[in-house]
Amino acid sequence: MSSIENITGNVKTAAADSATSKLIGKDDFFKMLIAQLKNQDPMNPAQGSEFAAQLAQFSSLEQLSNLNTALAAQNSNYIMLANAQSVNLIGKEVTALNGDGKTTITGQVSAVSFKDKTIYLTVNGEEVSFNDVMSVK
Repeated sequence: MSSIENITGNVKTAAADSATSKLIGKDDFFKMLIAQLKNQDPMNPAQGSEFAAQLAQFSSLEQLSNLNTALAAQNSNYIMLANAQSVNLIGKEVTALNGDGKTTITGQVSAVSFKDKTIYLTVNGEEVSFNDVMSVK
């Protein structure tokens, strides 16, 4: 295994372990790249295309990490928006699927509750999931 394959494997392993440890950053990657250049075999130097491939892999990994961060922020915003919308339904008439998922219930929303990261509306004394609301009048 060449030193480039070894370093690339280490970057992939560090990225996979990032959920339980510190994320590998640009500085860490460039430190590894410099160490690789310093310690390469002078009789068998690494090709420029190998370094370009490594940089492309790291760039891809960084963009995926950025996308994951953006999606997490978007999910958080969605949850806050859904919470605000659910509170605005108090006093409104809604039609929603009942707990069995087959029948509907129609009535005025009298309360909103939050359990296990799920929003429930109290309609005619029964709790229905906010996700099961079919119409609002």
